[in-house]
This record gives sequence, C-alpha cells and structure tokens, in this order.
Amino acid sequence: SGLLSLLFSLGVSIAWAQTTADFYFELSNGSGNWTAPIKVDFVDASTGTDLTYRWTLDGADFSTEAAASHLFLKGGKFEICLEVKGATINDRQCQDLEFFEAPALPVLAQSSRR
Repeated sequence: SGLLSLLFSLGVSIAWAQTTADFYFELSNGSGNWTAPIKVDFVDASTGTDLTYRWTLDGADFSTEAAASHLFLKGGKFEICLEVKGATINDRQCQDLEFFEAPALPVLAQSSRR
C-alpha cells in the first residue's frame, strides 16, 4: 500500500484490467414481432481480454461462443445469461425475454356437397 500511495502522489495512474459481461439481442424477423416461433441472435458486448463465454437459457447451457442464437418454439418468459471469464475476473449478466404464442389458425370445416 505504501507503493500505491507513492505512485498516486506522483500522479501515476494505474489502469486495472476489467472484465464486464454485456450483451444485446436481435430478433431474426427484423420486424419487432415478439411472437414465437422466433430465432433470436445474442451478440456479445463484453469488455476484457482473453474472454471465455458461457450462455445459459433458464439455467441450461446452450453456447460457449461469443455470439449465440436460439430458436424459441413457444411463447413464455425466459432468462438468458452470459457469463464471461477473463484472466482474473468473472462477470455475469442476465436479461429476461418474453415471447407470445402465435394465435391458433382457425380450422375451416369442409362442407359436404350433396
């Protein structure tokens, strides 16, 4: 701590390597329609160096890539998390996504011709 005090008194700044998990997502349909089935692309926006990635969907692993995709077949509320590990620090960010069920298509009864 004496060395740090000396460095600060001399005006020397020390930059600490920081690892921060961050991501955003894009709906593949491009229209902003939140109705399942829908493919979602998750894009890493984390900071840090030499990062490893772990994506989870409701607690289950689904990718270890920097960018991930998932096809949501049904509506519902889902928790997506990204955990990044740097050289010395780990961080995690989670976001909740909610999709709607597609409306059921009406079934048309066939008329019988006599």
